[in-house]
Amino acid sequence: TEQASWEDAGTGGLLWPAASVMCRWLSRQAAKVEGSRGLELGCGTGAVGLYAAGLGASRVLLTDGSDDVLHNCRRNITLNASAFRGAVDVATRKLSFGDSILPVGPWDWVLASDCVYANDWKALAQTVRGLVRAQDSPPRVILTIPHRRPGPVLSDAFRADAKGLRASTL
Repeated sequence: TEQASWEDAGTGGLLWPAASVMCRWLSRQAAKVEGSRGLELGCGTGAVGLYAAGLGASRVLLTDGSDDVLHNCRRNITLNASAFRGAVDVATRKLSFGDSILPVGPWDWVLASDCVYANDWKALAQTVRGLVRAQDSPPRVILTIPHRRPGPVLSDAFRADAKGLRASTL
């Protein structure tokens, strides 16, 4: 079979500016990331999760809804494995926002960087709520999402059943 290319991955094959913001933020959290378990939602190139592995996370799962994106992420895992500082397990899994079967944790971090567009907010919120509720000690959820249109889209999507969730800017 023919190998997927970055062009086949569409928007998931691009490194978006929000990923750089997330990686800079993670670098300031390096001591907390080391030895932790992280789940990246809508991973695209996998840059954020791979960066966490480079900071010493012990388990990183890169998820995306696209087979082509995940194929390319597996290549990025292989190409960057020598940079993983202490990462024991770096893997991929197909996950579309709103799926009812979520990756089994426990997760210390749920990371998502520029992974939603106009109509994906509610499905992302559903996935995040499911991940938070699945654990006795909820993971820290960090989203870096640029403002593409006016209005409180993010807060509206997360408002329902969002007890204990707080939003802030990085």
